[in-house]
Amino acid sequence: MDLRLRITVMLSALAFTGYTIELIRRHKLREEYALLWLGLGGLMLTLAVFRDLVDVVAKVLGVAYPPSALFMVALYGALFGFLHMSVVLSEQSDKIRTLAQEVAMLRYEVSYDKAVHEVAVSKENKDNA
Repeated sequence: MDLRLRITVMLSALAFTGYTIELIRRHKLREEYALLWLGLGGLMLTLAVFRDLVDVVAKVLGVAYPPSALFMVALYGALFGFLHMSVVLSEQSDKIRTLAQEVAMLRYEVSYDKAVHEVAVSKENKDNA
């Protein structure tokens, strides 16, 4: 792998990992989701530093040009991350729907109790008059 490409991949992996850590520090990214992205950044950094490892991975994956293996690993890592986030998003959507339904039922109960109370108060006022 060309030295320029290795340096570019290393700097990109370090920048990506640093940005992920900054998102965690600012509480914009939860730790449980950050592990996936930190792992991907670490993997890319490892593959960029150890050139022979890239060659081994390329041979195992059947890739003729080893630097392409780096991008292939990054692409599959990102796809895995997107799939994981889609699962989390689906779960959150279900929870939000359930909460919205519960809030609607509670609002109905409150308005019903309020109406019953108003009827009781008006009946009491008629009886006192």
